[in-house]
Amino acid sequence: MNYMRKFLSTCIAVILLSFGSTGQELMATVVMQAPAVQITDKSIFNSLATSLQEFMNNRKWTNEKYEQEERIACSFVFTINSYDQQSGKFSGQLQVNYSRPVYNSTYQSPVLNWIDNAIQFEYVEGSPIDYVENQHLSNMTSILAYYAYVIIGLDQATFSPGGGEVYFVKAQGIAAAAQNDNGATGWRSFDSNRNRYWLVDNLLNPAFSQVINTLYTYHRLGLDKMYDPSQQEAAKLQIKSSLMALKEVHQRRPGSFLMQVFMEAKSDEIINIFSAGPKMEARDLVEVLQTIDGPRASDYDAITGQ
Repeated sequence: MNYMRKFLSTCIAVILLSFGSTGQELMATVVMQAPAVQITDKSIFNSLATSLQEFMNNRKWTNEKYEQEERIACSFVFTINSYDQQSGKFSGQLQVNYSRPVYNSTYQSPVLNWIDNAIQFEYVEGSPIDYVENQHLSNMTSILAYYAYVIIGLDQATFSPGGGEVYFVKAQGIAAAAQNDNGATGWRSFDSNRNRYWLVDNLLNPAFSQVINTLYTYHRLGLDKMYDPSQQEAAKLQIKSSLMALKEVHQRRPGSFLMQVFMEAKSDEIINIFSAGPKMEARDLVEVLQTIDGPRASDYDAITGQ
């Protein structure tokens, strides 16, 4: 497994509480809340969240070896809006978060902060929870397996140039297998222009390869160098150049889903990076950011103190 991820992760005190080696890749937290569901006994939501967390953390998702300190921290928060006790039908939203450790720091850099509004699945308490590759056994486990591979792919993309593609392909395979489930949404191109189908489609589309390149340069050549004061200016230049390169992606595909996902995770961090530390010419960067991230255009004025 990537040496730098191992070295980075050993710097995080909270992870050092664990020891030994493991084959599992994820260290996921799963929460299920249902404030709008009017039933007396809501214990099923807690028990299901516990079972899903065990499913995510105990399963071996890849053939790669991960040490305990290398496991990828992520979180899944289900908000259930409706639940039918008789049929076992759940519907609601899922917030998926993944942050990457930064070298020689306890800081976690957000990479994915996404709300999936197309969550529908059936589950009867006590039923087995399992996933078989290339099979759509249930929408519940297909959704979680999909995001497991997306997160593993994104993590690898931040540590190596062009990394993660093999896991994006696996996520795409899950989406393809689930498309025939008429009771599930979010897997097909026509369900929405912001869903699971389009997320992995964009991640694999050569038109968005610069976004994948930016993930590497931004993190590995930028943030990972920020710990050293003598390298901070050069590191910020790397981050700046990686963001400037996204202008071309926007020109080809304005308003693309993947760019929205990237900026949703990164906008606050970018502002903080360029508002502090060594000052540099950033007016050109602000112009690019305001172009590619229109909804937050005014927020970027903070970089130049306007």
